[in-house]
Amino acid sequence: MASRPDTLDGKTVYFVDLRFLGGYTLLHEMMDWFNRNMPQVKTVFREKVGDYFKDDPELWAEIKNKGNAMVAGVGH
Repeated sequence: MASRPDTLDGKTVYFVDLRFLGGYTLLHEMMDWFNRNMPQVKTVFREKVGDYFKDDPELWAEIKNKGNAMVAGVGH
């Protein structure tokens, strides 16, 4: 796991749907919370390519280059 930032102020947090039942809804609820309670945090939603087990190197590279933190959601 990556080290945790001291603060999320001014940071970008990716919310990644791993395409498991209910993940989309769960992650958007979390993003709504951030937008209401921590507007200084930029939230970005992405869906992983393919099914739950398929790798998505382009997405991981985007997050590594542009993001500061990531939440992976599996819903259910």
